Amino acid sequence: MQLFKRFYVNTFRHQKNYIEKHFPLFSADVGCCGKAGMISVVLPVFNCEKYLDEAILSVLGQTYTNLELIIVDDGSADRSGEIADSYLQADERVRVIHQRNMTLPFALNNGFSAANGEFYTWTSADNRMLPQCLELLCSELLSDRSCDMVYGNMRLIDENGDILRGRGWYEIPPLSGNVILPDSTASLNTTANNTIGAAFLYRAGAAQTLGGYSEYKFMLEDYDYFMRMNSFFSIKHLLHMRPIYEYRMHSDSLTAHDAELGITASRPRLMELDEVRREFYTKTLNIYLDGSDPSFENALSKVGCILRSAKAMERAAAYSPMNLAYVNIGGIAPTCDIPEGVPKFLVAQNAADGAVGYDAAICRNSISSADDIRWICIKGDHAAASYIALRAKNDLMYKYEAEISQNDKGTA
Repeated sequence: MQLFKRFYVNTFRHQKNYIEKHFPLFSADVGCCGKAGMISVVLPVFNCEKYLDEAILSVLGQTYTNLELIIVDDGSADRSGEIADSYLQADERVRVIHQRNMTLPFALNNGFSAANGEFYTWTSADNRMLPQCLELLCSELLSDRSCDMVYGNMRLIDENGDILRGRGWYEIPPLSGNVILPDSTASLNTTANNTIGAAFLYRAGAAQTLGGYSEYKFMLEDYDYFMRMNSFFSIKHLLHMRPIYEYRMHSDSLTAHDAELGITASRPRLMELDEVRREFYTKTLNIYLDGSDPSFENALSKVGCILRSAKAMERAAAYSPMNLAYVNIGGIAPTCDIPEGVPKFLVAQNAADGAVGYDAAICRNSISSADDIRWICIKGDHAAASYIALRAKNDLMYKYEAEISQNDKGTA
């Protein structure tokens, strides 16, 4: 068993080294329209009136005050939505989104689609951030631009908010209730165990590359997201070893219903999907081009893309829909009909109108004048080419995941 474990860990390291070598991209280089230094905290809630006040106050009481709190009421039937609305007048940093019940990944994606920050995190409606949580996490990202995501340790609490001891979940020292997580993510993608926890912070640029949380991974949406993050980017454990977050365990939590919901039981299949996904990340991508920019085309070639004329796309899409993307350089009128599901990118010197219909629009100068959240700024050709390749591969795999989900429903 240990031999197989080492094999899969080594395979992951080899694939990650391939990504780092061929697609040199720091998420700090992916400039978004977010406000510098601001942390966007999304708090999804579904029927959690008992603990919601504590969760909200723990965010608003952070020592790091440059934040916004986006509460997403996922169709609650209790007083959760009313409680959330009561904070709108009390603190201008609070916004509330009400939606029909759509499950957690949809709530997260809707929340982050409204985010204005440079950094992202989310918290559960039954948990609590300790006062320095965001300050410590943000300090790490501000001091190390090569770090894309950071996570810290937690403390277990019960339904009354008292320390919960003796659970044995990375408990150091014994009977302390402290969850001291592993300081390496080397086995995150190869061992069915989410070791990131609930106290984390990542850059908006990383979120732009990865896209949203998978709507097909309800109850595993966070683990799936962390695995994708770990494949593309650098994740570090906070040097501060004391708990910065309180994770509540109670009879109504998803964790308490693990066996009946099949959360842990579903993890091995997620590992299988991720193995296929990581292998796909190393495959050649065909880029169908409209427009011309020799320098940028050279950068696309250097990241291993094969460049083709956009006019040949429609025929190619019918034969190999899983390894192609469309790139428009300069915003010229497309010379072909782009098949549905093909990742589409616009590349221009400056942000302007015309980003509608593209999955991402990249400018090489500044996005300060662009209000359209589709625009991002990546100034280096090699970094922009890396972004397109990684984003396209991630989006194509998500399309594949959707097909798997539909097939599973058909055979259920």
